[in-house]
Amino acid sequence: MAQMREAMDKIQESSKQVVGVIKAIKDIASQTNILSLNASIEAARAGEAGKGFAVVAGEIGGLADESADAVNTTRNLINVSLDEIEKGNTIVNDVIASLDNAVERVRIANGMIQETAQVADVQMKSIDQIRDGIRDMSQVVSDNSAMAEETSATSEELAAQSVTLNELVQKFELE
Repeated sequence: MAQMREAMDKIQESSKQVVGVIKAIKDIASQTNILSLNASIEAARAGEAGKGFAVVAGEIGGLADESADAVNTTRNLINVSLDEIEKGNTIVNDVIASLDNAVERVRIANGMIQETAQVADVQMKSIDQIRDGIRDMSQVVSDNSAMAEETSATSEELAAQSVTLNELVQKFELE
């Protein structure tokens, strides 16, 4: 974009320089026209001897008029070009502003994406902690279940031993 802007500025500057050259050409055409008029006046004063010179002076005046017309046409075309260049500069400025706006929006969106990624990372860590907690609780429940089974087995064994002891005690009492 900067290169486009620079190119537009260079075109505008060179067009302004051309306008200066055209002004110089117009000034030369005006001076040539004045010289032609002066030559015509001098040819008229010279009478019959100046008639040939009068024709040349008239041709020079005609060329000066044509040069002035060409200069005016060229100046008008350059003015139109300068107007179009100005419009182009306005469009380039608008495009640059739009692109700057788009870049800013992308920067904001990128920031939001980074924030979302950070939040997602925190959530994943929380989920990992919850999963680890559930695994630990499952292990505790499993351990408690195993202990309960052992306690139950021990209770059954103690109950069986209690029955055996009762039977032995009853045998001793009977005898």
